[in-house]
Amino acid sequence: MIAVAGAGAALIAIFPVNPSSVNPSFTGMMHGVSAMTLGVGMTLAPFAIANRFKHDQRWRGYRLYSLATGVVTVVAGFLFFSIHLEGWMGLLQRVTFGCAAALDGGHGDSATASGINVV
Repeated sequence: MIAVAGAGAALIAIFPVNPSSVNPSFTGMMHGVSAMTLGVGMTLAPFAIANRFKHDQRWRGYRLYSLATGVVTVVAGFLFFSIHLEGWMGLLQRVTFGCAAALDGGHGDSATASGINVV
């Protein structure tokens, strides 16, 4: 899931967003698809990581933290799609993405370094 999110983030950088007053172009549509890929990956990653932590005694203490991260990410995503504040969408996107990235605390990197396959 982390790799899926990373692919989405890389593609967002390649395909710029269209201004809101312009009809969507191919690059604008690809930006949207990439953003959805990033969102799904960042939302599901904490749950996948929590599932892997359940099976390893060394990481079991982080399972609840990862589950809480997933729940916060789902709530932040729901709020993001519920609140339509024109002109503030970029900020809301970064806050939503930041919640997942900050709360995850780098578990994916640490778990991978320890030999736990989290994907």
